[in-house]
Parts: sequence; structure tokens; C-alpha cells
Amino acid sequence: MRLAPALRGLACGAALAAIPVCAVRGETTELEAWLDSPIRYIATTPEVKIFKGLDTDPARAAFIESFWSRRDPNPDTLVNEYRQLFWERVKYANETFLDSAKPGWKTDRGKIYILYGAPTRIEGDPTADTRTETDTGRGLIRWTYEGSEHGRKDVNPVAVVVPFVRDVGGEYRLSSDPKLVSEFYTWDDVESRSAYESVLQAGIINPGRSPLSAMLDMGMMQTVPMQEEVLLARVDTLEIFDDQMLPVAIQRYRDPDGEGAVLILTLSVPEIAGDGRAAILARLVPQGVPQAEPRLLGEGSFRFDGEGAARRAQGRIFVTSGSYELTVLLVVPGTSTSAVHRSTLSIPDHDDRALGLSDVTLATRLEPVRYDALASYREPYIVGGFHVVPRVSDRLRRGDELSLFYEVYGGTRPYSVTYRLELRNESEWKPVSRPIVQEGAEGAQGWSVPTTDAWPFGEYRVRIAVEDAEGSTSTAEVDFDLVPDGTS
Repeated sequence: MRLAPALRGLACGAALAAIPVCAVRGETTELEAWLDSPIRYIATTPEVKIFKGLDTDPARAAFIESFWSRRDPNPDTLVNEYRQLFWERVKYANETFLDSAKPGWKTDRGKIYILYGAPTRIEGDPTADTRTETDTGRGLIRWTYEGSEHGRKDVNPVAVVVPFVRDVGGEYRLSSDPKLVSEFYTWDDVESRSAYESVLQAGIINPGRSPLSAMLDMGMMQTVPMQEEVLLARVDTLEIFDDQMLPVAIQRYRDPDGEGAVLILTLSVPEIAGDGRAAILARLVPQGVPQAEPRLLGEGSFRFDGEGAARRAQGRIFVTSGSYELTVLLVVPGTSTSAVHRSTLSIPDHDDRALGLSDVTLATRLEPVRYDALASYREPYIVGGFHVVPRVSDRLRRGDELSLFYEVYGGTRPYSVTYRLELRNESEWKPVSRPIVQEGAEGAQGWSVPTTDAWPFGEYRVRIAVEDAEGSTSTAEVDFDLVPDGTS
């Protein structure tokens, strides 16, 4: 499978409400404004210079992808924890620091929070008299960061105090008053400098290179557990350049232990040099159900199988009846290689009495499991009592086995099953053989026939008709193409 490079995570939406860097899919992206955002807090001077020198959106998009990749603490996973946490902090700042007319991320408290996260202790006095030559308001908040994160030597290992003084407009601004930074600051006597001056003379505090200035220089992010849903929530607002659509084989079977269905997703995955592995995520969003929680298949939910062109990944999830919006994302970590699948699918209600069929799987491998104890609907590549590996493509070549698998539900057993193989001739479908009838069929059905050099190339379909003992019928069709070797 050939995958095109893409911009894999330029996030928009609620977390970036104040950042005009993305547009609705299909519109021109204002990537030139990318630096007019909280990115300014973490972009280095050389990076700013390089970005401002770019003159096309594709070049800017590639730069942005590289910008975040260099900061990814764990390139072997799909989620960039640094990037995720950065935008989560921006969102928090916008929602919390509302004492200014400007967005929360532009406030002094917003900047410190974005760069260094939540303090370990917060103290505040809205009536504290902090008036100086530069600070003319009344009110004080002090954030304390205790301990040196990750053993860093540039931050005081005991505590770093960050003071904010309220100005005449009501906004809390970072204060330059050295006494307010002191750990020995006394709330009962704001005017007293004796404790601070004694510490300063002892050399414990260096105003020329304070821990706070180091914090602002470094802006190191804390790491958080991986949250694939945060990334998937951004998929619909990605501006993807040369986006490659991802083929996914989708099968729905009834859940034998519930009222819903087993949804099986199978896709081809590229070979990656070394020990690399493609990362796959899938999300199901219920439609028409207010406040319904999305269902997620994370990176560990897909099982890989096969090698070379036959390499597959499969994941499955149990879902209730209803309509869903499906998104599947495949990314090769550490690169800009990505592909996306989007579709809408429905899970029908159970009707144990009416005759019906599951989805019909066009399979590359189909055989009964060796022992009854291995039958399962939860293990990848197993459906009931059969080992089934779906084809992701509907293209076969001469010599391939045409294999179909499906399940029959409801009605009255035994069933009679009829298969009709047809070839499209211009605008008409013509039978290429006599109908094949199987009597006494049961619930799980597997059917195979080898293709040969005598088969003409073209568009084919198999029509399946199932009749139960009382004469009720249910039908299905499966289309495929027979193509020459070398056809992609």
C-alpha cells in the first residue's frame, strides 16, 4: 500500500479557539499565522526565522510536522504526548484565566501555566497592598513549584515562587518585585524586606539568573499517559496535504452473547524497516444520540498478521445497534506517512425470528478452527468456528481462491443456499456457470472456488440466496474484479 505524506496533527477546535491557524476542510489554510499563537512560547529563534522565510503552505505544513516531531518524547507511538499536553494547557488557560479582555493564553498566568504546568501550591490575597513604582494595583497571587522536575539543575530543587500582582485593570501580571519571589515572604507584613534582604546577602537567591527565568527559558513539558482519543478528536479538523485514503474491510456479525454486533476492521499495513510498526487508531461516534461517548480502538487493539503484501492488521469491537461515524487512522511514527478512512455504518437490531445474513467476507484465508475450544468472536481472525482473514482489496488475480464467509440468522433450519457467479458484459450481468446449490446448510457458511487461466478478466459478482425450511428467503451480493498480475 502506497501512503502519501500528510500533515498529521495541526490541531483546531475547542482547544485552539483563539488560534487562527486552521480553516474548514476545503478552504485556504492561514498557516502564515501559525506563530501568532501560543507556539511563540516554545519556538526557538532559529525556528521562527526559518518559518518566516517559507513562502508556501505545503512547506509550512512540513515545517510544523517537523517542529512537533523534534519534541516528541516517544516517537514510537502515534500520540505526541508533548503536543497533546501543550494544547491541553492552552485550553485550560483560555477557560480559566479570564481577568483580561485578551485570551487566557496571552495572560502572564496563562504563559506560565502553558510553559510549566500547574503549580504545587497557590496562595492569594485579593486585598494585599503590593503597590510599587511599577505595580500600582492591589492583590497578589503566588504560585509555588516545589522540587526540580526531572532532576533539572537549572531550577531550585526546593521551591520556585512565581508572583502575580493585580494591576489597575484587574489583570494579574507577573511581578518583578524580588521580595515577592522569596520563599521567606511574609503575608502579614508586605512592606517588610528584612527577611528577603538577609537571604539575598547570603547568596541563596540570584536575581540575575532566577529559577523563574530558567523556567521561562526551558518551558519543559511534563509527560502524561497516552490518550489516543485526544488525537482522534482532532482528525476531523486536520488540514491534510495529499491525504491518502485508507482501504478498510468492514464486517458485522451478531454478538452471540448480546443484542449488538461484533464489528471487525481489517486493513493492509506497509512493511517498515527494522522493528518499526504502523500505529493504528479507530473511533466510532454514535449518531443521533446526544452526549453519547465515542468508542475507541487504541494502538494496542489491532493484531498484525502476515508479511509483505499480505501483511494485515485487524481490530474488533462490540457495539450496540444504531448508526455510527467511523474513522480509522494509520500513521508510521517518526514520519509524515499517514492515511485516513472515514465512513458511516449502521448496526441493525436483532430479530431472532426473521431470516437474515451477516456481511459477506471476501477472504484470503478460510478454514475451520482445529478445535472447538478455539471458536471465538473475540480473537482476531476468528469468527465463530472459522479462521477468516478478509481481503482488504476486492481485486483477485488468476490462480487466487475466491472464498466467501458469512453467517445465517433466524428463520427455520435447515437452509438451502444458492450461489450464482456472474460477469459484467457491458451493461448486463451474464452467468458464467450453472447455479451451485447446497442443501441442509447451517448457520456458518464458507464457500470457495479457485480461479483459473480460463477466467476472463473483468467485473464479477456472486449472488447468494438463502431459503429456510418455511420458504423465507434472504439475499446478498459480493462484487470483485479479476485483474492481470501487476495491477495495483
